[in-house]
Amino acid sequence: MNGKKILPHIVIVLFLVGMMVSCFSVPISALPDDDDWVAHPMHISPFAGAPNPIGYTPTQIRTAYNLPSTGGNGTTIAVVIAYHTPNIEEYFNTFSLEFGLPVNSSESANFIVHQMASNIEVRSDWSLEACLDVQWAHAIAPQAKILLVEAVDASNTALLSAVDYASNYPGVVAVSMSWGGEEFASEGYYESYFSKSGIEYFVASGDDGSVVNWPAVSRYVVSVGGTTLKLNPDGTVISETAWQGSSGGVSKYLSRPSYQTNYGLTYVRRAVPDVSYNANVTTGVAVYNGTWWKVGGTSAGAPQWAGIHALGQSATNTNLYTSAKNSYSSYFRDITSGANYKYSATVGYDLVTGLGSPLTLNFGTQLSVSPDSGPAEGAITLSGVGFAGASVNISYQNPLNMSWISIANNTATVNGNFTFSTNAPDLLECNPAGDNTQLSDNVVFRATDNSDGKSYYTTFKELRRGLKQVGTTTAQGVYGNNTDLTQKAFIQRGVGATVVGNGFRAGTVTIFWDGTELGNGLVDRAGSFSATLTVLDTSIGKHTLTVNDGAVNLSVNVTCAPRTVDDYVAGWQTADFTVSLTSDGEVTETFYRLNEGDILNVTAHGQPLITTESAGNTLEYWSTWNPSEETIVELPHVTLSGIKLDKTPPTGSVWTNPTTTSTSIILTVSASDATSGVWLMRFANEDEDWSSWEPYTTQKAWTISSDVGTKTVYVEFLDNAGLSTIASCTVTLQAVQSSSQTDSTTPTQSPQATSEPTPAIPELNAPIVFFLMFASALILTVVVLKRRS
Repeated sequence: MNGKKILPHIVIVLFLVGMMVSCFSVPISALPDDDDWVAHPMHISPFAGAPNPIGYTPTQIRTAYNLPSTGGNGTTIAVVIAYHTPNIEEYFNTFSLEFGLPVNSSESANFIVHQMASNIEVRSDWSLEACLDVQWAHAIAPQAKILLVEAVDASNTALLSAVDYASNYPGVVAVSMSWGGEEFASEGYYESYFSKSGIEYFVASGDDGSVVNWPAVSRYVVSVGGTTLKLNPDGTVISETAWQGSSGGVSKYLSRPSYQTNYGLTYVRRAVPDVSYNANVTTGVAVYNGTWWKVGGTSAGAPQWAGIHALGQSATNTNLYTSAKNSYSSYFRDITSGANYKYSATVGYDLVTGLGSPLTLNFGTQLSVSPDSGPAEGAITLSGVGFAGASVNISYQNPLNMSWISIANNTATVNGNFTFSTNAPDLLECNPAGDNTQLSDNVVFRATDNSDGKSYYTTFKELRRGLKQVGTTTAQGVYGNNTDLTQKAFIQRGVGATVVGNGFRAGTVTIFWDGTELGNGLVDRAGSFSATLTVLDTSIGKHTLTVNDGAVNLSVNVTCAPRTVDDYVAGWQTADFTVSLTSDGEVTETFYRLNEGDILNVTAHGQPLITTESAGNTLEYWSTWNPSEETIVELPHVTLSGIKLDKTPPTGSVWTNPTTTSTSIILTVSASDATSGVWLMRFANEDEDWSSWEPYTTQKAWTISSDVGTKTVYVEFLDNAGLSTIASCTVTLQAVQSSSQTDSTTPTQSPQATSEPTPAIPELNAPIVFFLMFASALILTVVVLKRRS
């Protein structure tokens, strides 16, 4: 080829025995003109040949960038590539099946391949690029149609022809281009190829570090740089830093676009990239091309950003820079560490990662409501971002008659943003009669920009009122207004009945029984309440229970049923006893069972008889009743627990030393009662009154009478049921000889003569002895020293 020859940038990353050789670029000696310009794919793929997927999965990437698992309906993403990939539909479906994505079929036709000519050459490097691009555009926008346009070769003319075809294909909203080469002087001539209205163009910035590539530098495309994205297995982000290979810099030929000027960039000409995405091959994504590959490069980001645009249709350069200016952290993960070969990542925009990586799919002017569902009159906040004017007018549409109602006019914006707090309107709606899923009505809020008249919308789902529980009856959904619960909800006189509701106005609800106020319940901000109420004086049969929240009545029909009660009085019984069961109305039969035994009825077996000694007898009882001639219902069960019966007195003993010379003795006592337990004890000497009752212990200090002889000591043990038993022991009090009594017996030896008394030697205590010894030693030492001298 005559003239200047262009060597493509070649970036090779080889992994051998766990060692990585850094990617490098081949320097270009001279700038090409457009006739000699040839593109190269912007991917890196050292890991290949695996039988199973390697690299990040779609679920992990979607989690990392806060993207949904579905979306893109009604849109088409065009991928423009050079050369032909023969089996790409098969590879597309293998990838889709592996990760649970829609597969292509003749019925779905969600993947279309168009060749710009017949017999296009096959190139393996471009084939891998094609697989990466179509599979990952599909992964991000699964319901979007993917159009692959295969250019004849990698020349400028061939690729732009393919771009032109993609731009004119019906339904295309985004075009992805993961290829490029160095800038050339006449590149501005081709800007029109990337400026078709209604279509956004996404281009990989390149894997050459600080080199500026075309067409990524075009003012009409979104240039996608690269990051190193480290994830936990569940897709949560550990870190995201600038990737060394991410191409970026300032154009040599194209002027700075207005969206960068408005953002505040001061570079002389167009700066790239605009945004970034995971690109380092060590954190690459799984791609299928006959075998599984782990692929990186900025070419991985371009089709995924195209997918993001298909999801939200708002990832335009104007929106991206406006969103970053107004509320940076709401839209982007700012990449602030790492560098390419020339530039470092910094806070805000930089020439390595642009504005950063996505945190949303919505980058345009937005109106949102929080919470997005709740009860009538619930507190809500409307938030607007990216508005052009200084104020907005706010209104909502009543879904029942489709009329628009103004809420506020000329609400001020600050840097294009506003928040407005209000309450949801009350549409006065209840769920329909029956047990149904709780319905909601869509209230559409509208904010109209006063600078250009454009309106933006958001929807609040207003819950309809309904009851979750009436008495012991719980709805699968909610009970709506005028629901007939006469065969389900049985209220009994004197028994607390719980009423639970949802979708009511916050504040207080009043509950009525046949129009008479029964009680109140407190409704929380979510529209829920729970109240327990007791009906005391009413007739057996059908009644109406009504809940009023100050605006709407919700009524259900219930039944007051007979109530069966027992006469059990809590406490210990000491003999078999009967618990009588009686009803305040006519019942068909009353049933019971003791200690979870057989079910008995009163008619055949009489009233429940408690015969088992225990502190924990149970009695479960209930009645059946005919609310109508055709129906017999089982009324609510009642369970008595802890029924106490102890028929056996305690057993016990007392012991002490059998003989004593003192009237004060120690008694050792022992008692037991297997059912109710030993409670108290008291003591007595024979022919004396009992002492006061005292808590049971195992020892007792006791005083016996002072007369010599054998005595009996009694102890009475009392159990918790009131039964007692008496135990006793004997002790003999012996006479005690006085030590002062004169011995009257004749001595067996003659008295001995006594000598003169020996003078007493005064007893020296230890300190004095020590002092004398010390003084003597000191004197002796002085004498010896004098003699030596």
